[in-house]
Amino acid sequence: MASDARTGLLADAYLQKGGDHSPEVLVQKIRELLEKSPLRANIVRTQQAPVWIPLDGKSYFVLTCPECLRSFSLPAPHAGDVSEGERTARCEFCEGSIGYVLDGKVVRHVKVAE
Repeated sequence: MASDARTGLLADAYLQKGGDHSPEVLVQKIRELLEKSPLRANIVRTQQAPVWIPLDGKSYFVLTCPECLRSFSLPAPHAGDVSEGERTARCEFCEGSIGYVLDGKVVRHVKVAE
């Protein structure tokens, strides 16, 4: 069973397909998730949004709002505007402010907006 977090996976738990998933393993994973539940006061939730960059050369990227959990697309930045560091955007659905980071090395492979 592989239960460690996978890069780019938007999930709180992961069980490898085809692994040994007995009822005991599933119950243990549920217990672990309940201990880490955002309803618990001891957990600090990140305000940075996951960024999804299409691999097919599209001229946009996708953000998932950490508040309402809805995803929406934004145009890829111009070639000269791929600075490192945190950026902000407004959620199209809940109007919340979203912090995110674009990896300049990855964005360079995306078609940029003209």
